[in-house]
Amino acid sequence: MKRALVLSASFVLATWAAPAVAQILQISILPILTLSGKYGVTGTAICNQVNQLGVSTVGTLTTAGVYTFNGDGTGSATETALTSVQGSIGSTGSNNHTFTFKYTVNTDGSFTLTTDSGSLTGTITSGPNAGLTFSVDELAPITGFIGDLGKELIGATLESPLETTTLSNGGSSQRRCQRSPVFLHL
Repeated sequence: MKRALVLSASFVLATWAAPAVAQILQISILPILTLSGKYGVTGTAICNQVNQLGVSTVGTLTTAGVYTFNGDGTGSATETALTSVQGSIGSTGSNNHTFTFKYTVNTDGSFTLTTDSGSLTGTITSGPNAGLTFSVDELAPITGFIGDLGKELIGATLESPLETTTLSNGGSSQRRCQRSPVFLHL
């Protein structure tokens, strides 16, 4: 009984003293964050697209979907996107697409999500290319911060690699995009 009381008192004292010790040593005590489960995601991308004449046009993508984080650094996404090319009447379209990804959670409360190269495939559901399927070779990694103990993620692309989209009719296009998604745990 006496041993249990001393052990309990020691635990309470250690729990109470840990934040003070951390402050004196100027270290932070952060909870270990893991990402697991389904997240609703919405985001916007602004893309500079190069056409066959080498002329760059600005396009926008608005996306909504569900990302599933498996808890082991891997995951998958299903999204719907509305696309349009600025100044081009009749260019608006939509698509459904899926991809797989890898992610890391850093000790500072940030995360990085990288789409698996070549895994993004989809079907155009409306617009001038309705009915065609497509693939995208790569997307820029998304880097951001984790809030509310893993319930919220806010990210952005910090680089803009050349993305190549290939259509099932043999057509292709290239673009550079900057994305900014927001994730909320479902």
